[in-house]
Amino acid sequence: MDVEFRRIGERRYAVIVFVSGRPTLEMNPAPGYDARLPHDLVHYVVERELGIRHGIFGQLAGGGTAGTFRPISSSAAVGREAARQRRSLARRGAKLLQQGRADSVRSEHAADTCLRAWTARAAGREFTAKQNLPYSALELARVCDALDEVSCAWKKLNVGEALTLHWPETRPVQRGKLL
Repeated sequence: MDVEFRRIGERRYAVIVFVSGRPTLEMNPAPGYDARLPHDLVHYVVERELGIRHGIFGQLAGGGTAGTFRPISSSAAVGREAARQRRSLARRGAKLLQQGRADSVRSEHAADTCLRAWTARAAGREFTAKQNLPYSALELARVCDALDEVSCAWKKLNVGEALTLHWPETRPVQRGKLL
């Protein structure tokens, strides 16, 4: 799956998802614009680096909508066929949303924690969590490094330009490290 994060205005962005053999999905505009790192780009990095398999992007890779993405209309399917495709996507999306509920909550908490850690690191401060974290310092550092990388690429984009990232098909996770 390829995920495109596109700057569509001075303070707006869209997320477009390309999965082979499935309709192209988009969230346009997407919420949580930030000049350094939009909210959904944080989720993408956090879910990929921490191996959260059924969060937003895992659901999208599985053919769902994560409850917020919509198919980009195409002229290829019309009438009954288009309606059938929309119903099928809605059913699959609802099923994956239900199955991914726990990972979606985990993703929200992880995105918040990792964003605070990344912001503290960028400011030269030590990050101190308010509670015990389910990830190691090594995992947080790996996520922060990845956030640095995508933030650098994002900040260089002009309106109309996009950053396209590839979501891994499978990525087994062993506690504390990716295999």
